[in-house]
Amino acid sequence: MLTHSLPPLCPPWQLDFSQKEPVVVGTTLELTRNIVDLPFPARLPEDRWLELRHRVEDAFASLEREFHLLDGEALAPTVVAALRGWRVFGSREKSPLSVVSPDYRVVVQIGESDHLRLTIHSGGSDPTTALTELQKLDAELEGLLHYAVSLRLGYLSPTIDAVGPGFTVGGTLFLPALHRAGAVVPVEPREPGGIHRSVPAAIITPLSIGESAADSLYQVTVSATPRETEEETLAKLADAVQRLVHYEQQTRGVLLRDHGEDVQDAAYRAWGTLTQARRLDRAEVDQSASLLGLAVASGVADVTTAERAVSLLLYSSDAVVAALAGETTSLREGRAQVVRRQLKMTQENRDV
Repeated sequence: MLTHSLPPLCPPWQLDFSQKEPVVVGTTLELTRNIVDLPFPARLPEDRWLELRHRVEDAFASLEREFHLLDGEALAPTVVAALRGWRVFGSREKSPLSVVSPDYRVVVQIGESDHLRLTIHSGGSDPTTALTELQKLDAELEGLLHYAVSLRLGYLSPTIDAVGPGFTVGGTLFLPALHRAGAVVPVEPREPGGIHRSVPAAIITPLSIGESAADSLYQVTVSATPRETEEETLAKLADAVQRLVHYEQQTRGVLLRDHGEDVQDAAYRAWGTLTQARRLDRAEVDQSASLLGLAVASGVADVTTAERAVSLLLYSSDAVVAALAGETTSLREGRAQVVRRQLKMTQENRDV
């Protein structure tokens, strides 16, 4: 079932910290696919672009599950900017188009570098259910749209690195201790320097939300190689993630051992700022939320949950604030309103 309405705005990342492992925010699984009888998007004329859109619409309309078609031309510019910051929309400037699930866990970008980019976001570090869901959706769409596949090369793509499995996985990690220690070097692992040398086959990058990177949030990305199964790719990601979890936990331990009371005091000050301030800059929210998330996840503060503290990093960009707070307030006032609203939701859930 496909509708043309906009679900309530929320980031697609599904935050789900484990009490034993308060580092891994979530896992992202992505497939790139192209349709056999259509030129790649870069060479797709306008009439064939409309054909691609209609064929994808018809395919999703025939599925039993609920999906929403998001057409950038029909949405307010502030909403488009927020969705682009959350990566619901890609980089396509003209007519950005995506199909999403009601909770944005499933995002299918249409007509970017490939005809389809299927993405599922899963909370925590266990993507088993998400992989099954992604494989099911992929099989359903393949039967309806007929993918471009070579028996020798695998799934075809205009991007040479994507030819073959067309499968990429990523882990979103909250690394406040390593971030403050300057120990995360966000470059490819083959380059010298930094802890990434111990994370083979993975690329570490800051998680950008809107106009800049979110404080202390990083993505570890692994792309499948030819003839590699999806389970093997996930195993490589798990290895890379667990190494970083180990480094982060060690660094947190040292930080709390040497400066535990300072971290606790700073966290409660951050809580006061986030709940009481009437005007907030993005940097102020990011630094306060990151510090609060570190303290809550480490057990030295108990005013909210680690998920809610870290989620503030996903809501603090100018684009997101403009979409959620409206045009009646300044960005700084709107950001403070959005932050208080998110924290109030957490307190209401804790009181139930």
